Amino acid sequence: MIGAMKKYLALILIFLMAFGTFPVEASADAAVHGKVAEIDTYGQALLDITKEDFKKAGFDPGDIVTVTCGSYTGSMPCFTGYYADRGECMLRVNPYLPNITLCINYGDFAKIAGIGAGDNVDITLKEKGGALELQEINDLTYSDDRADSPSDAAFANFRPIVEGKLYRSASPVDNTIKRARYADALIREAGVQTVMNLNNTPEEVAACLAAEDFASPWYRALYEAGKVIALGMVIDFSSEEFGAGIAEGFTFLAQGDTPYLVHCLEGKDRAGFAAMVLEALMGWREEEIVADYMRSYTNYYGIEPGTEKYELIVEKNIEEMLCILAGLESGASLAGTDLRAAAEAYLLSHGMAEQSLTQLEDKLALSAPAPAKDAEEAQLIKDIILYYGCHGEAAEEEIQDLLAALKETDAGQGELWEDIMDYWRYVNTDFVIHTKKLPDDLPKDDSLALVILGAALNADGSMREELIGRLQVGLACAGQYPNAYVVCTGGGTAKENKDVTEAGQMGAWLLEHGLEKDRLILEDQSLSTIENAQYTLDILHRDYPQVTSLAIVSSDYHAARGALLFETASLMAKHEIRVVSNCASPAPDKAYTGDYLRGWQMYNLLQLIGETELAWQYIHDPENFPRPVLYEWAEAA
Repeated sequence: MIGAMKKYLALILIFLMAFGTFPVEASADAAVHGKVAEIDTYGQALLDITKEDFKKAGFDPGDIVTVTCGSYTGSMPCFTGYYADRGECMLRVNPYLPNITLCINYGDFAKIAGIGAGDNVDITLKEKGGALELQEINDLTYSDDRADSPSDAAFANFRPIVEGKLYRSASPVDNTIKRARYADALIREAGVQTVMNLNNTPEEVAACLAAEDFASPWYRALYEAGKVIALGMVIDFSSEEFGAGIAEGFTFLAQGDTPYLVHCLEGKDRAGFAAMVLEALMGWREEEIVADYMRSYTNYYGIEPGTEKYELIVEKNIEEMLCILAGLESGASLAGTDLRAAAEAYLLSHGMAEQSLTQLEDKLALSAPAPAKDAEEAQLIKDIILYYGCHGEAAEEEIQDLLAALKETDAGQGELWEDIMDYWRYVNTDFVIHTKKLPDDLPKDDSLALVILGAALNADGSMREELIGRLQVGLACAGQYPNAYVVCTGGGTAKENKDVTEAGQMGAWLLEHGLEKDRLILEDQSLSTIENAQYTLDILHRDYPQVTSLAIVSSDYHAARGALLFETASLMAKHEIRVVSNCASPAPDKAYTGDYLRGWQMYNLLQLIGETELAWQYIHDPENFPRPVLYEWAEAA
């Protein structure tokens, strides 16, 4: 009997230990002392107390604590994100920083508390789990891994506000959250010409440009041309300083060329506020502004409409921003508010001249959004690519019907894709691949550029034989056309040597073999044939406006695809640069033709229009790839 009782008590003890029914020792009187290590740009006080030490002292996210520092003594919740109401103090256990932070949601804590680096801070526990429900509802983290997002656009939080005229995104220059390169590629594709950077000061932009991981050539070119305003704005939407920054940024946009871009770091809150003002100025309805703002939360966190988290974020974030814009008290109803008039009054009251405001409206030709039309256009274009990529000439009837529907929706897009499809058919039917030399009837002056496409380097940075073969052909063509420029394309692909690029190695080889230096152009940022085309066209359009004709130099299996991508990218960017010829070196071990070659062309064109997830599926999950059904198949079924 005694032995059985001992076993019973032992089981109870094990159960209690496993399920944590014992009280956490010292949690009721948890306390920690530290100092202010740094005050950041936004007035947040980064402490010398690590998250680990904070937890060991008995604190957790969701607790309510009492803080004493400087002239401040008060209670505040402990959260992992900015979950406090606007203007309220909070202690943040930032998932992305090693130490804890004292801050105000949309405010400057250091100014309120009168503190600086080295000042003492005391923190004691007031109520264990007193704000746990808010912490659990709001708790949000996102991945910095591109593979975790469905598309480049979602990963970079990139989207149009007014297609072709105004865009928003995460930072294309500050790579803190690993999205800069993707955002840069997307703004380049959109042809962005003027940028409002709400995140960085000019000094911070300079540091980003000098960083080892910087890979945003379009942004660099815009910044160096004076087409970027770096505002470095604090996250305090209700402050006069923030309003003045918005007015200054919009004035800069009004003086520049469209398309415009507004961005902060994540492209979520500061860029979201700027987008909100512009959308209100355009006459967008409240629900349309809210939906655009919340797309950022879908892109970063996967939060969908109709969920509790979605509605809570709407209430605490974008509705509060709209109240600030309209000059209303926090939580006030927006019913009956003229948001356009509120936006105009907001900008004028914060220093934007009426003439600049009118200029901005004129340049944007502001109007309410038409998302259904954009979605319809995107679907039609995708279907055109899928039909030809999967079925070739057999889908001609379907393609003509789709082109006709696209012309009805947007005549300009219809004509553009009619031209692209004509060229795509050409490269698969009548395209002649020249070897050894180019035809003799190409332009004899410097309006011609020979574009030698790069290929992956060996791990040590040396060139493969296939790439040397392309260079030999390119050098012969350069001798044939002595006034033509020679472009080498390709970025850093050597796994064990990050100091070299394809273009750099290619250029060195050409100079060593007699090419004149003043004819050589290097594009050394691209990592794919699509980027070869986009980056090269950008350089030629910006710096060599006399160039209007291209001859593509590559391997024989690659020449047609290279020509197609260069021609399509140029047409989409509205450049007056045409692909007029090609010359290729033999690669007998890679003789790709027919359906296989056309499939790779489809894969690249899907990437070019932003359908990266679908393109990925074609290569990696072909069994589930959505091949469209031909009319004759449907009739037979």
